[in-house]
Amino acid sequence: MAGIGFALRKLMEPGTYTAYVRAYAYAAIVGTGPWLLSVICLAVLGAVAVDPDDFVTRQTFASTVVYIFGGTLVLTGPLQMVVTRYLADRIYRGEQGQIGASYLPVLLCTAVPLLVIGALFFGGLTTSLFFRLVATGLFVTIGCLWMVMVFLTTSNEYAAVVRIFALGTALSIGAGIGGGRHFGLDGYLLGYAVGQFAIFGLLTRLVLDRFGGPIRWDFGFLGHMRLYPSLAVIGFAYNLAVWADKFAFWVGVDGDLSGTVAGRLTTTPRYDSSMFMGFLTVVPAMTHFLLVVETELAGAISGFYDAIFYKRPLKDIRAARLRLETMLRRAFVDILRIQALITVLCIFFGADILQLLDLPMSQLGMFRFACVGSLFVAFTLFCLVVLLYLDRRTDALAVALLFLFLNSGLSLASLALGYVFYGAGFAFSGMLALLLAVGLLMHRIQNLEFLTFSGTPIIGQQAPTAGLRAGPGRGYGREHAL
Repeated sequence: MAGIGFALRKLMEPGTYTAYVRAYAYAAIVGTGPWLLSVICLAVLGAVAVDPDDFVTRQTFASTVVYIFGGTLVLTGPLQMVVTRYLADRIYRGEQGQIGASYLPVLLCTAVPLLVIGALFFGGLTTSLFFRLVATGLFVTIGCLWMVMVFLTTSNEYAAVVRIFALGTALSIGAGIGGGRHFGLDGYLLGYAVGQFAIFGLLTRLVLDRFGGPIRWDFGFLGHMRLYPSLAVIGFAYNLAVWADKFAFWVGVDGDLSGTVAGRLTTTPRYDSSMFMGFLTVVPAMTHFLLVVETELAGAISGFYDAIFYKRPLKDIRAARLRLETMLRRAFVDILRIQALITVLCIFFGADILQLLDLPMSQLGMFRFACVGSLFVAFTLFCLVVLLYLDRRTDALAVALLFLFLNSGLSLASLALGYVFYGAGFAFSGMLALLLAVGLLMHRIQNLEFLTFSGTPIIGQQAPTAGLRAGPGRGYGREHAL
């Protein structure tokens, strides 16, 4: 995301309040993309598009969209991570002009599996055939949208991206209202899908205009899938971990909290809405990380590795590492100052927020747990980004897997403990994952020189064998051919 972050930072250069507000607004939309605007879109459509008493229609539509977003994020997570690394490698080698050749192959490798999975899952709904077809098409479209954003974050087209998302969201709301009032559930989903189709089409045109139409198709990213399998696992594990508590509640909760519509769409509306509102509270932290921290991080890491590449003295390398460590500490403290205040205010005024949104007070505990847990998860994500910048894939994988197992296990445990503990599993798993992420990150940063040099292979190095061991009268590597 640093590519588009550098372009966004230029908006702040005038140093005025207006410039800062504009930059942060752009960053919020670009950084959260389809997720934030879709939450807003769902809220508006749920309020005005259908009869408030028509619970089945509203819940079927909302559940379908939630399953689409959750499913596509988890399923495209592996490819997102691998493609991000592949594009970063091409940019590092100065091959920006070849990025466009990967775009259509990436979409193909995304759309085909999603089409099969979507047809199998949504084809089993007890709705009209038209609804099932639209749901499958929307499933493929949203999955491809996540991949489009990977390409666009390497560019400086932030203004066009924001305009397209704004236009598509307005179209989804307008078409959804009209379709829902005149054609019921089918029109409701079709209207929403029209806006998302428009976003995807316009963003695709933007990518092709920016990077050019491919003369040939480049499937080189599939080689990166074999070269960096841990990245694929990280992408899958982290996205699944974020949704693990929702899946646990959908499967494990009975009674008034859960409901099943269209035959197989089981959700827990109160828990789900609490979690989504909790995630909304960390948008400021995510925005600041994209706009300020990640761009400074990219520069600091480049400075450290440039010092090594250009063979500068050890004291210069250590100074570069200290600048990186100082920058990270300062940046994380700055984010915490802002976000902790927002989280505390949301917890303190939680009852007033629920009352304002016309939600039951029974969600108060879940909402507070969601606010705290979202804070931990956001900082865990920041640590993962830094670890991946440093190419510490094993560490990032350990954090993602721990978060997945803890969020699954503790969420199931909270179900057994009772209603008052709902959401606690998400909060505690986020806290423990963050502790591991911070511990690993600080250790790696403080030992970065050693880890960098010790992890660099020596040209001509042979695999270790018994004949290379140290012995009397000869040092290690007697047979080492250098």
